[in-house]
Amino acid sequence: MMILLISGMTLLVRVVLVKSKYPITSIKELEMIKEDLIAVCSTIETVLPTLSSRYQGRSYSYVDKRTALLAVNRAIEDTVKGELDVTNLLRYLRRLFIVSGKVTNDEEFDKFLVEMYQLAKYKEVNKDEM
Repeated sequence: MMILLISGMTLLVRVVLVKSKYPITSIKELEMIKEDLIAVCSTIETVLPTLSSRYQGRSYSYVDKRTALLAVNRAIEDTVKGELDVTNLLRYLRRLFIVSGKVTNDEEFDKFLVEMYQLAKYKEVNKDEM
């Protein structure tokens, strides 16, 4: 029996620093859009069920529209309390929005968040006129 060395090369991998790409990074910013997020989530018609949504040891799984809305409310409240990172919440929401058909990819979700944040800022500045 003969053993051949197939690949003796060590490939180098470039390592770079990756920053968060989400426009919402703090709990204060999340609180500004919280009501609008819940309103958008309540318009979801169908979702693909998930049973393994665990973030930081907490379960936010859902099987239908009703349980998805309950899970989103619980996740947002946990984030406001500081028990869940804002980035993990946004990953969870991105996944929910993609499986529900609200958005089709990450770029669309990021654009949606930016528009929602800008609308919240506009409402805050013009709250006297509304």
